[in-house]
Amino acid sequence: MLSKRVNIARYGGDEFAVLFESDDPKEAERLKANIRESLKEINERTHVPFELTVSIGHASTDGDLKLKELIDKADEAMYEEKEASRRS
Repeated sequence: MLSKRVNIARYGGDEFAVLFESDDPKEAERLKANIRESLKEINERTHVPFELTVSIGHASTDGDLKLKELIDKADEAMYEEKEASRRS
């Protein structure tokens, strides 16, 4: 279950940021899986000529990074995931 302190914002164009605090290092992976499952369900339910897809990067910090550095780290991970999905 996600922490009560969750912030979701459109970061630019088609990018969104989800910021939350957690003591559970696996929570981000569960959130990513939930987002993917939700998109899969939407794709199966709708009858549009395209499929919604997502590339998700995440990063964590113990407070040693500034917000911009944390976002840059997550953005880099997202682009790595996007490249990996193109190769497969």
